[in-house]
Amino acid sequence: MELLEWVQECLIETPKIIKIYTEGVQYERKIVNKIDKVYKSFISGNNEDRLIVVWGLRGVGKTTAICQFLSKVDIHPLFIFADVKEFYDLSLSDVVNAYKRIVKPPYVVVLDEAHIHKRWAEEVKNVFDKNKDIFLIISGSSALRLREKGILKRRAVYMHLCPVQYGEYLMIKGYDVKTDVKKALFSPNMYENIIREEFRAPDSAHSELWNYLKYHGLPVVFNRAEHLRYSILFDVVDRIITDDLRYISSFDSETLNKAKDILYSIAMAKDAKTSVNSISRDIGVSRTAVSAIIDGMVKSSLLIEVKSGGRSGLRKMPKYYFSSPSLRLSILDHLGEEPNIGMIREEAVVSNTVYSGFDIWYVPNRGRESDFIISNKRKKISVEVGGRSKDMKQLTGKNKMIISDTNKVEYVGVPKIPLYLYLLP
Repeated sequence: MELLEWVQECLIETPKIIKIYTEGVQYERKIVNKIDKVYKSFISGNNEDRLIVVWGLRGVGKTTAICQFLSKVDIHPLFIFADVKEFYDLSLSDVVNAYKRIVKPPYVVVLDEAHIHKRWAEEVKNVFDKNKDIFLIISGSSALRLREKGILKRRAVYMHLCPVQYGEYLMIKGYDVKTDVKKALFSPNMYENIIREEFRAPDSAHSELWNYLKYHGLPVVFNRAEHLRYSILFDVVDRIITDDLRYISSFDSETLNKAKDILYSIAMAKDAKTSVNSISRDIGVSRTAVSAIIDGMVKSSLLIEVKSGGRSGLRKMPKYYFSSPSLRLSILDHLGEEPNIGMIREEAVVSNTVYSGFDIWYVPNRGRESDFIISNKRKKISVEVGGRSKDMKQLTGKNKMIISDTNKVEYVGVPKIPLYLYLLP
């Protein structure tokens, strides 16, 4: 097929792709508006930002968000899936030149799953440098390949699409969420201000919590039957291991075959502090390979690494949590294993803290410290996470709080915050 003919076919297919990914989707994530703002600012001549890189976990909704943006603008965009064989041997510059011969400006080109194409960064750079009238959107699941290409760092606006947070979930369900919980937590009068936010929380925020934690970390399961959700989520995890890891590092096939065993070990652990030596011994893979695979899972956004703090922090192993509790639960469901509720609570806190833009580290347990320290750069808070009966015995330091399964804010020597409330924006 001639290049011009192939591009014309892509242009015909683009509206169909947009419809497939947006039809029936009743929610819109914040990133859609962010893309739209950058595009409108470029079109109006207010800035020169014309390359957006959208990265994030597989299944998190990157393509849907991009298509929602495209559905809002009156243009003839070109949408390319980088994994189609017809595109693999083509030059992006040649494709763009053909596109500009067919349609009139403004020009918008989307390259989806860009990391699959070996030369994607160089190709994008060439198009960016030679076509000042092209607005480019690049997306992909392999976060490492999208973020570590230095040649694009001064050119691209990077946007991370994280798993669905609890406030987003409630808004998708139709609830009005107007809280500012994190601001209250880091305020001088934490207890009084967090009580104010409790009254502002949606009425069903407490009752919806575990439905969210169990299933709704990724939008790929929204509007799907409950009995199908874990199998869909597990398929996402499986594809990260079988497909995405190979783009992150040069793992040989034997090592990749063991990656699932490593993942299962992490999912079934009762403590997030992973013993690399133990996993290496149990599955028969070198310690170096185990560490490399876990590092790849972190770089794919499947896992979150929480480092230790304190004087001995550098000598302690990191803890690893899944980027959404629903991912761990889908793996445990696949394995026929029961979840550890304590791990799910901690995972929810870690994920929400990280994706809210705050720092978090764990304190090596010597019997009297907190689970975590969270920080907004100016203030640090010691945090203990647990069930309804959790008290303040382990908490030290000036700023302290407990996050628990309680359904209301309490004061037990320190503020005791319901888990559902902490997870709100």
